Amino acid sequence: LKTLTILFKTYQAVLKKVKESLKSSELTINEFTALEALNTLGSLTTSDLTNRVLLPNSSMTYVLDRLHSKGLINRTKDPID
Repeated sequence: LKTLTILFKTYQAVLKKVKESLKSSELTINEFTALEALNTLGSLTTSDLTNRVLLPNSSMTYVLDRLHSKGLINRTKDPID
C-alpha cells in the first residue's frame, strides 16, 4: 500500500508539471498524448490510438475532433472501414 501511495503521489506531481508546461500551448494532456503517439508511431486508426493512450473510444473521438479543428492533424477515412 505504501508503494502505491508513493506511485500515486509521484504521478500527481508529474501530472501537475505537465499541465503547467502545456498551458502556453493550449493543449490538454489527452491532446498532447494523442499527438505524441501519432508523432512517434505514425498514422493510426482511432481504435489503435485509443489502445495506445488508454482513453475510451468516445473520449478519443472528441480529442481527435479538437486536434483536427485546431489544424494539428488530418483525418482520413479508411477505405476498408
